[in-house]
Amino acid sequence: MIFTSKRLFVAVSILIIAICISIGIRQSKVNAFQSGVVPGSLEALAIDVLAHNETSVTIGAPKWVHAGVSGIDEAVANYTVVVAHPVSKNGYVWNSDFQMIGSWYKFVITETLVQKPYSACSDCPPSPNPPAALLPLNSSEVLVPKAGGSVLVNGVMITSVDEEFPDYQLSQSYLLFLNVDTSKGVGMTSLAAGGVFTVSPSGQLAQVAEGAENSLANDIQTRYGNSLASLRASLH
Repeated sequence: MIFTSKRLFVAVSILIIAICISIGIRQSKVNAFQSGVVPGSLEALAIDVLAHNETSVTIGAPKWVHAGVSGIDEAVANYTVVVAHPVSKNGYVWNSDFQMIGSWYKFVITETLVQKPYSACSDCPPSPNPPAALLPLNSSEVLVPKAGGSVLVNGVMITSVDEEFPDYQLSQSYLLFLNVDTSKGVGMTSLAAGGVFTVSPSGQLAQVAEGAENSLANDIQTRYGNSLASLRASLH
């Protein structure tokens, strides 16, 4: 009994020491992050998550102001239209202070229906520079930035979700209306979710933001029955 009690005492002691070390490490991380942290930033959020003994958190994506069109005619007059599928996704911190997380998707273009030059409006910021790690691109590839994604900040996985614009699904084919800056290989979805449609194996189109009022989607349904083949025929 004496031997058993000693073993129990040692086991409990080791457990207490391990817990103290774990708490000490966590506290030291938190203390290290405290210096110079901007309130409301992703780093501040990570501190709060660690303080609650968690290692991950989900937040909403900021709301973006985007362009609109009256229908298909205005869309094809201003945007490059392609059929493409994403092959990779990489999350990045776009602006920590405002908790802005975004993702860069690499798309492979399988068909170009309409080709338009890049349009840089005077009141808009220039197209973003893509991460060097994603370059160079092949001639059939384009990088498409999108709000939302996951990043690791000080040991905390922070996921930003855009409820109005679902994430692209790898290998899913899409019909995209893009403002393409060929000098950078970047395609901007200026119409946001309103200019993105899934393409089924049979060639049927569906807007990614289901239920949202969308003049372009309504026009494609009314005039082409959501058929990619019918849309393609009208553009050639």
